[in-house]
Amino acid sequence: CIFLYPPFALSQGLGIAAIVNEDVISNYDLDERIDLLIITSNQKSSVQLRKRLSRQTLNALIDEKLKLQDAKKLGIKVEQNRLEKAFSDLERQNKMQPGGLTRFLESNGISRLAVLNQIEATIAWRDTVNKKFRFRISISEEEIDDVIDNIKKSKGKPEYLTSEIFFP
Repeated sequence: CIFLYPPFALSQGLGIAAIVNEDVISNYDLDERIDLLIITSNQKSSVQLRKRLSRQTLNALIDEKLKLQDAKKLGIKVEQNRLEKAFSDLERQNKMQPGGLTRFLESNGISRLAVLNQIEATIAWRDTVNKKFRFRISISEEEIDDVIDNIKKSKGKPEYLTSEIFFP
């Protein structure tokens, strides 16, 4: 059950932006995630931009809550060491020194917890999908050999990464 609060409530400080079953998404959580999105995309914050990002950001936070709730139902809990490793991996991927991401976040007024919550939802969802569907997947040695052969055959050939961008 998801309750969304009207847009005017989104600017009411520590108020509630949404309730996802028994979990609350506060306006603070939403504002912090919007801030994170703005600084990581190198955009300048404005009222129009924040308004435009608020719905999609709120939807992302709701999805994360639902994923974490589903994981909890299956008894899945993400250990702190996995979160820290994923955080360190994120620093390395962005060519930062250890502690660099934390300093970057703090210098922009964003708590480390905002990123850790996002990471936790990602890991928990991966574990949830794995637990729910692993038994349905069977990969034979022949299939593995075929994929390896295809990789070897295409070595040195151009590869393309395509994505879809949808604007409603």
